[in-house]
Amino acid sequence: SILTRSGGSNGIGFAIPSDLVAEFVTQAKAGNDRFHRAWAGVSGQVLDYDMAASFGLDRSGGIIITDLHPASPFGAAGFEVGDVITAVDGQPVISGGEMLFRMSVGGIGNTAVVTRTRNDEASDVTVELISAPDDPPRDFTVLGDDAILTGLELALVNPAVSDEMGLSTNAAGVVVVNTGPIAVQVGLRRGDIIEAVNSKVIKTPSDVSEGLTNSGRGVRLDIIRGGSRVQLRFRL
Repeated sequence: SILTRSGGSNGIGFAIPSDLVAEFVTQAKAGNDRFHRAWAGVSGQVLDYDMAASFGLDRSGGIIITDLHPASPFGAAGFEVGDVITAVDGQPVISGGEMLFRMSVGGIGNTAVVTRTRNDEASDVTVELISAPDDPPRDFTVLGDDAILTGLELALVNPAVSDEMGLSTNAAGVVVVNTGPIAVQVGLRRGDIIEAVNSKVIKTPSDVSEGLTNSGRGVRLDIIRGGSRVQLRFRL
């Protein structure tokens, strides 16, 4: 496609790979209402030149695995923390985004050949291409009009929720999906994970509702935001 001010062909062109278009079409025909990209279930760090040399690689780029979700297809294929991913289906990858792009082009339900380096030795490993599991159930909850934080939308974190909201690979707990009109005023943000309400540990969205209902005049929320622990306090 071409982006121009006039509608002519003298603008900036954007090339969309035909394989990716084909995957969009395949998923649409299957009845999906949104595109499901392949899920890796890994966290990683891009290798710079010095790090690459320490792994016996002759160039920078590639991703060193720093964490694996228990349901990760990479873990199922035998990958471990410390392995370096250098290519997908023969195409070099220099970032996590590029790796996921290469996997998504392959198509959910298929496989990809991923090149890894471990102990200075490279090998090709076949990895199943899956979408992020929506399990356990996300238990999506909206606090009602009689709640302290009316309109607050919550969900139980699972791989699909983490993927949709850009959370860390092994995030867990109850996440704020939408603040609603009140919670934003006390400092809550989309993506906050609520750990406790007035020291009561939160395991489900209903725990949040119950904790707020029984909070009395003062409320303390212990949350995780961007990997850091934060406390929010407010009075009713």
